[in-house]
Amino acid sequence: MARVLPALFLLLILISSGCTSDTGKTVEQTKLTLYEPEPSQELQPEQSKVDAREDFEEFESNASVENSSVPEETPEPAESMSQCPDSCDDKTCVTSSCSRQTGYKCVYQPITPCCGNSICDEGESHSSCQSDCAAEETACTLQCGACQVLDSSACSCGEKGCEAGDGCCPQGCDFAADSDCPKPDKCSSDSECDDSDSCTSDSCSGQPKDCLHEPIAGCSSGDGCCPAGCSFQVDEDCPRPSLIFSEIYYNAPGTDTDHEWIEVYNNGTIGVDITKWRFEEGGTQHKIVNASDAVAVAPGKYAIIADDYNVFLDDYPDFHGLLFDSAFTSGLSNTGELFILLTGKDGDLSDLIIYNSTWGGDGSGFSLEKMDLSGPNTEENWKESSVEKGTPGQSNNIVA
Repeated sequence: MARVLPALFLLLILISSGCTSDTGKTVEQTKLTLYEPEPSQELQPEQSKVDAREDFEEFESNASVENSSVPEETPEPAESMSQCPDSCDDKTCVTSSCSRQTGYKCVYQPITPCCGNSICDEGESHSSCQSDCAAEETACTLQCGACQVLDSSACSCGEKGCEAGDGCCPQGCDFAADSDCPKPDKCSSDSECDDSDSCTSDSCSGQPKDCLHEPIAGCSSGDGCCPAGCSFQVDEDCPRPSLIFSEIYYNAPGTDTDHEWIEVYNNGTIGVDITKWRFEEGGTQHKIVNASDAVAVAPGKYAIIADDYNVFLDDYPDFHGLLFDSAFTSGLSNTGELFILLTGKDGDLSDLIIYNSTWGGDGSGFSLEKMDLSGPNTEENWKESSVEKGTPGQSNNIVA
């Protein structure tokens, strides 16, 4: 009996542990009642072994029947595996889900196209996602202005700098920094440009403003100008040529034919081509022919008009002035007559005198001289020369 009790106790423990499922449900256990024989009954050793074996076999048989009647159940997951986490870790460009079907695990699905995944997906471009897609290289066709430069990378126009010689004056530049820029104005009004020349039209104009002096070319009376090529005949502003009678040798001693001459003086401001003039005497106009190298009588100079220039040169071999030849009508009158100087055939009157032998010079071998060249042709202003044969081509020796 001492051996039987420990064995039975061990068997009871094994049966109890095998009758509890993993799900925590306990299969009804067959209770095994252990008893000891009454004290009055004593078991024989052999009988005790037989009885113990029979009790164990009956226990196993009952346990097998009871276990076969309980259906086998799938163990439920532990508490930590029976629900989704509070949140799935968000990831860029994916959607997440968690359910019983996913085994309570976070499942991620990629989103395409998605800006921010460092991949230029199909359907994305630089305009829609600059972080993933590079800018497309396109040719820039922008046309910039003359004072601009093209930035091809940005396809934009920028202002040039202040640089001389490029024909451009950018905004903010001036002549001091860029010679292509306008110079500063030198005048503000026409009145500042008066050059005191009546033959120029003065104005303040241009860019920058500067004084302009345009020559007056047309022959127009009243503007105070006598342009080159104009004369007093067409432009009253032109100076009138002026020749006056200054000395007359009208009655030489003896035979005076071909020895007579007249002196003229230019009291004007311009030279006179005397060959274009006319000398009128005895009611007849006579041409004036050049007998020396020059044809023009300069202002302040004298010239001789001789009846015969060869005879004159014989009479005055030291003469070196201007000499002209003309034909007098039967010689000059010894008593007096009218002399006229004309600026041309049917031209304007330059000077006129009616001399008289009573003024002096009548056959005495002396000439008749005008004392004040600016004065009138009157007896009071004409006197007989104090030099024999006169002073042809030189200043008169009789003065007022």
